[in-house]
Amino acid sequence: MKKIKLYLQALAIRLFTKLVISFAESFVTKVTLYYDFNNNRWAFDDEAKGLKAEGFHFGIGKMIVGLVQNEPFYKLQTYELAFSPLGFFNAQARLEWVQKGGDGNWYAWNGLEGWLCPELYKYFDVAPREIYVRITRKED
Repeated sequence: MKKIKLYLQALAIRLFTKLVISFAESFVTKVTLYYDFNNNRWAFDDEAKGLKAEGFHFGIGKMIVGLVQNEPFYKLQTYELAFSPLGFFNAQARLEWVQKGGDGNWYAWNGLEGWLCPELYKYFDVAPREIYVRITRKED
């Protein structure tokens, strides 16, 4: 009887963990990230939001390089950029809000600061205090 009870407890913990991870992942947005050689900047596409070749400016590119620089020929790769105001499984970075700047917002990570443009508001009603990020290479 004790073994059955322990088995059911372990099963309940596994199911709860999967549920929590699934719930957190439901808040994660995913877009296609790549290096735009024509404009010499990192950019992303999000068909659902009507965004094509939306560029990153003012320090965000350095943050991206910090996350992908170990990939061979990293500027030639295409990536999936996942982000959320909630922590999620395998997040690589946590950007912390610094201040509003113009129409956008400044965020800090790993000693760097970068500006996210007003397109941020296509994803969030207000600028989140934290944005968790994961960048993974897309397989063709």
